Amino acid sequence: IRVAMLALVGLLAVGSCTEGATVKEIVRQLQNTKHKGPLMVSISVLGGRRKGGGGGASSAQFRRLQATVQRMGQEIKALRASSPNQLGYSYKMFTTSGADRGKIFNMAFTKKRSDTLIRVSLVTSFRSYTHAAWRVLIDGARCRVPMNIQTAQHQSDKGNTVTPGTLAGICKSTTRGRIGKGSHRVTIEIENRRDDILTGWNGSSMLEVQEIVDPAM
Repeated sequence: IRVAMLALVGLLAVGSCTEGATVKEIVRQLQNTKHKGPLMVSISVLGGRRKGGGGGASSAQFRRLQATVQRMGQEIKALRASSPNQLGYSYKMFTTSGADRGKIFNMAFTKKRSDTLIRVSLVTSFRSYTHAAWRVLIDGARCRVPMNIQTAQHQSDKGNTVTPGTLAGICKSTTRGRIGKGSHRVTIEIENRRDDILTGWNGSSMLEVQEIVDPAM
């Protein structure tokens, strides 16, 4: 039961419980659920079911445990409601990059939890004479879930126009897998075949990384 209670502490939405399951079943339910509302879990025996059926907690034990779980759930919900969505923030300023292709701006950041999302944004200006793309890499890999973070500029008149803009997106996992807890690096990469590119012309650019709570949790 202690294992299940510790697992419940990490759950952000807990509702009521019913009798019947072993501790292993409870933990498996908690690990697999993506439910946003009240969660129906089963809490039963001290040490698992005995063969032949019995071994369940008494009605009095069950009621006490049920009340404890429900109280914990309300406390967890209240704590989540009062907590900010943002868990971490990093930024770095850059001057003009005249690189025509490849990796340009980069910054290290630390992720506090493995179950959170990363929001990356680059506030800058873009120039290409025909076509070029700017994308976000995390630890050298493109974002895969929910999608690749990229913006592109296309001009048909080959005019020398510098356009202020923001490249931004959310990333849960890259082509190399889930972005886990720990140290990481975000990089901006330019894809271009022949253009004369400018990023952040005659001004400053700012690269930001925010660690935020996954709303699906």
